[in-house]
Amino acid sequence: MKLLVKAKKIEILMVQPEFILQEKFRDNQGKAHREIKFIADFSYLNVKGQQIVEDVKGMRTSEYKIKMKLFLNKYPNIVFFEL
Repeated sequence: MKLLVKAKKIEILMVQPEFILQEKFRDNQGKAHREIKFIADFSYLNVKGQQIVEDVKGMRTSEYKIKMKLFLNKYPNIVFFEL
């Protein structure tokens, strides 16, 4: 990835960027609930200026599948690649 930055094929490379899928909140009984985050492997801008997120998966767990649905819904303008 760093070679792609040097070759000016991508820019603003981030390693393990965090995306908030749901904000923290308190329920109607006052109990605090933490935010839900998705941590991808890489994020960068391509030559067209589109934000790209890449995640490398060995196994797609049920938690990962749910987080991906939340991610794709909340961030529809981000191009996502699963490798």
